[in-house]
Amino acid sequence: MHDYSRRTKLSILHNLLQKISAILEDKNIVNSYVYCLSDEKIQGNHYIHKKVIKLNIFCFNPGLGFKDIINFHPYSIILTSGTLAPFDILEEELKIKFDTTLENEHIIDQSQYKFIIIKGYELYNKNLHFNFEYNNRSDIKSIVSLGMTIVHLCQSVKYGGILVYFTSFAYMNQCYSVWGENNIISKISAVKTIYFDDKKNKNLIKDFKNNKNKNSILLSVFRGTSSEGIDFKDDFARMVICVGVPYANIVEEKVQLKKKYLDEINDKIIGGRLNGRKWYLNDAISNVNQSLGRVLRHIYDYGILVCIDERYEQKNIKNLFSKWIREKCEVVNTINDNFFDSINQFFDEQEKKFKNNDEGNIINKNANIFSLNNEVKDKIYDSEDSNNNNSLFDRAFKNKTKVVQYEYEESEEPDENNKNAEVTNKNEEINENDLNNINEENKEIT
Repeated sequence: MHDYSRRTKLSILHNLLQKISAILEDKNIVNSYVYCLSDEKIQGNHYIHKKVIKLNIFCFNPGLGFKDIINFHPYSIILTSGTLAPFDILEEELKIKFDTTLENEHIIDQSQYKFIIIKGYELYNKNLHFNFEYNNRSDIKSIVSLGMTIVHLCQSVKYGGILVYFTSFAYMNQCYSVWGENNIISKISAVKTIYFDDKKNKNLIKDFKNNKNKNSILLSVFRGTSSEGIDFKDDFARMVICVGVPYANIVEEKVQLKKKYLDEINDKIIGGRLNGRKWYLNDAISNVNQSLGRVLRHIYDYGILVCIDERYEQKNIKNLFSKWIREKCEVVNTINDNFFDSINQFFDEQEKKFKNNDEGNIINKNANIFSLNNEVKDKIYDSEDSNNNNSLFDRAFKNKTKVVQYEYEESEEPDENNKNAEVTNKNEEINENDLNNINEENKEIT
């Protein structure tokens, strides 16, 4: 093969796509694809890494495929899904104007579910905020307080499963490690069987559902196999917890090219409704909507949806939630004992309402299951901590020795090589708002 330069190879590819487009008599085809060359290392013989050039061709115009359906001239086209809205973005992506749009309420009664945004917590008489963007992920106080929040939520869901979704495997692993060092994992396992998504267990969902007492907690990630298309009805899941906002990794070349493609198309269209930034935000919340929908599966189902991050209260984010979620939004600035009492009350009411309903597959369990006895409570908090007047998170930080070493330990600034490796890790969630804090070399990618 001739040793052409990168620019020459791209020029050859561009001409090739133009010729294919001319053959198909559709000049828009070539404008629907974006292509790039990337350098990658592969493992060769004797563990020698070889550098290869990879050709990437991305179709960023979904309307190109949808046009094939239009060309059949059907009498009508009906698109149905729980996460199609907002419709203006869908119309821009598919390049079609819908004659009729309908966004329904949920099939279940509004009294059967709650949607809660948790913004912050109280620690040492200070109100602190949960914010899990990239630059805050090493905040040990926040990670420990998140863990204690989940402990209390596990206590409130006395019978039934809980789903917890993180923005990346890397951050989930970090939280799990910190929780283990601070005795939080043992507190969770005292009331729930823990299933951890390590990407290796192909039977994870099957194992979770096969738990006979259905009293488990699943730790997984957005965009994973457990967050889309899986049915966790009834006691398989009574609560879903979304930790952080799952923005796509902004340093990934495909994400950058998609944003740039939409910005260029939007600039050419008068009154364009979809630019790169709007798509980027909608993509994140669309994944949240998918995850939140895992719990409420039929008319007799019930549960609580929780988003933990102060950014979820922002108007441009709240407006992207599905209609049935938006209308039930409850914002909690600081969680306390009263908050968890309201959670307990909700589940008590639902259990009484549906305990005799066979159609909903809701079984009348022994009353002892629904109320945590003193033995279980003692596993979560010892009697000395439970009787004082400190906040929930002050109790978690009672053993300050271990936490202080994180809190006051002098942070080491990573060297240039380590920082680059960290940024390019595919498992990390780095959104475009974090780029201001990344070194200049990484900024040149955008």
